Amino acid sequence: MDISLVVSIIGTLLSAVSLYLTYVVRRDTNFIRKSFLLRARLPETIRELTSIDKKILNSLSEWDENKNHIRADFVRSKRLAKSLLTKLNGNDQCCNDIEKYLREINEGRLDSMLKVKDSAWLAYYELSGLIVTLNQAHKDSTWE
Repeated sequence: MDISLVVSIIGTLLSAVSLYLTYVVRRDTNFIRKSFLLRARLPETIRELTSIDKKILNSLSEWDENKNHIRADFVRSKRLAKSLLTKLNGNDQCCNDIEKYLREINEGRLDSMLKVKDSAWLAYYELSGLIVTLNQAHKDSTWE
């Protein structure tokens, strides 16, 4: 067997092994990045949502005067929830709760919700439940 053929076969095998190792490193790097992103951003987002939650609760007590503030707070919470949805790959419970909340306050429903105080309370309860779920996910992520 010619030495150049042996070197060529070895080079081809090493290239295949190198390609596989590159794939494994890339996959692990993406997992670490997503995990870090969740750990870094989730507490900050939970604090923001909790602040919005408190504002909505205070505003609901004076319903007629605060409808515009309530709408603005729900829109802010919706944007934060959408932002989290892109970062929570793999946490099905959080994603399901976020999607449920987003369905609850989509644009058409938000306008009709602000006409009836009870509907606004239901959306507020969904937001509070979402915050609880996110807090639990954050606690779980510290163990990963």
